[in-house]
This record gives sequence, structure tokens and C-alpha cells, in this order.
Amino acid sequence: TVAPRSVEVDAEALPTPIDAAAFWDASEADERLLEETSAPEFPAVPADYPEDLTPVWVEYPFYRKGSMYQHEMIDRVLIELWNRGDRDFLNGVYNDQTGRVYPIYPDVVYVNWAISDYDGHRYTGRQLTTPEIGDRYGDDIADGNIPSHIRVYEFSESGYDPHEFLGLPR
Repeated sequence: TVAPRSVEVDAEALPTPIDAAAFWDASEADERLLEETSAPEFPAVPADYPEDLTPVWVEYPFYRKGSMYQHEMIDRVLIELWNRGDRDFLNGVYNDQTGRVYPIYPDVVYVNWAISDYDGHRYTGRQLTTPEIGDRYGDDIADGNIPSHIRVYEFSESGYDPHEFLGLPR
């Protein structure tokens, strides 16, 4: 049996303890901003909702409304789509430029079309899709050759503005 050793510790060299409650609590101004810009209570998660799409407010027990705004809006939109019977999506993406949520489907590509200054040819400046579609058909789609089983939507004309779609305050 080995006897425990006594260790000398310089208390001033230790980091200052963090008050966990203060760390998680927002200031009064932050609290007011969250209330003004956040959506109302979280929607109920349907019993048959995919486990791999668990909303942030369920996944993170200390989650505060608005602290992960983009993820929260994705989750809210996808739950609403699920409740309306649209169950083919795999996930969703929030686009900062458009402020919209784009559900990711196995047969959909969202694009920004651009025109080449060199030859006037139309091509995709940006694509959002599944890795499988991107890897297999990305170059074809970029050139405007779209396979018949793939649906292509312009970013600016698709996706969901979460505030409009869900009737949330801005």
C-alpha cells in the first residue's frame, strides 16, 4: 500500500473559478434581445421524428432560445414540414445570405446561376445538395446538364423564410 503524498499548491497560480450560473446567464440586455428576436416556445417534437434530426433544444439541455439561431430555425422549419406531411428531407441548411432554411432532399439541388464573362455560358456559381448528388452530377449540373431525376431550384426562389413560414416575430 502506498501512502498518499501531500502536494503544496500555490493558490494564486490557480485559475479563478468560474461561477457556472453566471456563465450561463445572459445579461439583462442580452435577455431582452433574445426575447425580442426569438421565436415563441419550442414546438413539440413528433414521436416519429427522425432521431438523427434531434432539435438543438432537446440535444442540449442548457440550450437558450436564440443562442444557436440558425440551428433553431432549421429545426423549427423541419418539424413544421414533418407535421405537414413532408418527410422526404434528410436535413436542412440555414443560408446567412438569404436568411432562409433549405431542406436537403435526396433529389434536389439549390443553385445560384451565373453567366460567364468569357463566353456568356450559364453555369452554377454555387450548389447545395447531398454529397452523393454533388459528387456524381455536380459538374454536369454546373454546366446546365441536369439529369431528369434531379430537381434544381434557384436559391433566391426557394427555401423557407422561417419567420414567414412559421408566423414568427422578426
